[in-house]
Amino acid sequence: MLKSLKNKRNLLFSIVFVFVCFFAYQYWVSAAVSGSQLNPVVGGVGDETLELLIELRTLVLDEDIFTDDAFQNLTDFSMELKLQPIGRNNPFSPVGSDGDYVGVGTNVVTATVCEDEACFEEKFAECEPAKIEVSLQGLGGVVDQSVLYKYEILGLKSGYCEVESSFIKNPNQDWIGKTMICRYDNSQKFDVVVKKMDSCSGELYNLMVE
Repeated sequence: MLKSLKNKRNLLFSIVFVFVCFFAYQYWVSAAVSGSQLNPVVGGVGDETLELLIELRTLVLDEDIFTDDAFQNLTDFSMELKLQPIGRNNPFSPVGSDGDYVGVGTNVVTATVCEDEACFEEKFAECEPAKIEVSLQGLGGVVDQSVLYKYEILGLKSGYCEVESSFIKNPNQDWIGKTMICRYDNSQKFDVVVKKMDSCSGELYNLMVE
């Protein structure tokens, strides 16, 4: 209710301000025209305009109008604007060929948190933003050690689906928090392409290939 009243009050102030500016402009134009026709020296027009502005500053708006029933019954039609996707550098180029992510970097598209591999495979096939955490055992020769790994689909870039990955839990503390990004052909199954690291890069990749 208070927000609606504030919006109505701002609307009324805006209307009054526009009318005042309009009449001030009309007065100034008419004074300027008459002054230029009667006297080449139009310095008096500036004085009249200054006087008019001083008079306008003395105007006082009767705030009782805000408690009037007619004002209270006004309907607030203002709409909350939602954030929209920013778009691509070249909207006419084929999707994924202009070097920009599709559907990433905006507040509109959020990544789906997958609970199983079937969900992640489905998102990977469309290269839609998604996340999944996978528990691995015996990675890199480490036996009986719990390893938690996270995959996140970023989006299409240059025709490939980019997937970022990182360790959440690892016996090697130096690997935790490091990430790598791999470009995969999403026409294939994720569990197939993920075994190939020749298209990967990043801090984690450098540590894993040392």
